[in-house]
Amino acid sequence: MNRRSFVVPLLVMGLSACSRSSSTDLGEITGGGHAGYSVDAAVAAGGGTGSGGAAGSGGVGGAGGASGAGGAAAGASGVSGSSGASGAGGSAGAGGVAGTGGAGPGGAAGTGGAAGSGGVAGSAGSDGGTDAGSGIDSGALNPPGWTLVWSDEFDGPSLDTNAWTLGTGNPWSSSEVAYYSADNLIFENGALVIEAREQRINGRNYSSAKIDTHGKKTFTYGRFVARIKMPAVVGLWPAFWLLGTVGAWPANGELDIMEARGRLPKEIVGCAYWGADGGTQLSPTTYTFPGAEDITGWHEYALEWTAQDITWTVDGNVFKTLPWQKPFDTPFFVNLDLVLGGSFDGFKLPPANMTPQRMYVDYVRVYQKDALDR
Repeated sequence: MNRRSFVVPLLVMGLSACSRSSSTDLGEITGGGHAGYSVDAAVAAGGGTGSGGAAGSGGVGGAGGASGAGGAAAGASGVSGSSGASGAGGSAGAGGVAGTGGAGPGGAAGTGGAAGSGGVAGSAGSDGGTDAGSGIDSGALNPPGWTLVWSDEFDGPSLDTNAWTLGTGNPWSSSEVAYYSADNLIFENGALVIEAREQRINGRNYSSAKIDTHGKKTFTYGRFVARIKMPAVVGLWPAFWLLGTVGAWPANGELDIMEARGRLPKEIVGCAYWGADGGTQLSPTTYTFPGAEDITGWHEYALEWTAQDITWTVDGNVFKTLPWQKPFDTPFFVNLDLVLGGSFDGFKLPPANMTPQRMYVDYVRVYQKDALDR
């Protein structure tokens, strides 16, 4: 994320801070075959030749293979079934053998032609298979009332630098402890991977990655969606968020679509920041996952921002709404990162000898309202 160059106050109006800021000048910134049959040769008159047997009828075509099962519902790690193979057509029946001619006067009737052999039955189509690849999207690209205006499906093989900037170097603020490196950004199975590692690098004990659209892609109002799964490890702070481009923080505004604490995998937080320096306003709300779900599974995190209000959802479930107010009428840019340490969870650090931990992002999509009052 573009995090702020100073440590954010931990308590504002009795609520824990979960913010980031930037010291940078922000400025303006998607059938078996039927058997053949025989006909008796006619009785020979004066020893006439018996009539030939009728040709066997052609085999009926094999039935088509069954279609593969469709992927599971959106939000789950759905799998797409492959189409069943088409059944092979039945082969044609062989023609009947001609009857033999009758002998002498009043000769015996010619023997009937032999029955044509039936067509071979078509082979059955194979069952649809499954494809459990990571990050399979089962959602509609254009929800009712919204039009897709920009997306990154992270098909790789590298970062789209026309849209994103890769953050590198020491953390900006919020007491983060990782060094941001390009080596920690990976493309795998159609998903972006941000990998946090315990390693000594440039004076830091950890490394991670962050990307943002600062100066390349900015949006005023819209529906911002990302499908993400995250690690459940103490000291990790994955987030998907927006930061305003006009003025300094917090007056420029911040919209945290999703922030998670790896220590608390059953919940995420949505938050907004605004107000002049010294008068910061914030509005954090916690979403708790139902049943056995948590941040380690695929979920769709979204924010719908209009001129009337701002709404946060997880897998389509609304958990927070904030009435519109300034500065939420100016351009904002998109941020994705996996922070280690930091103020959001009380400066907790990852466990000793931490194995590499990954945040997966299937896609980021931005929509705008079809109506003019967006």
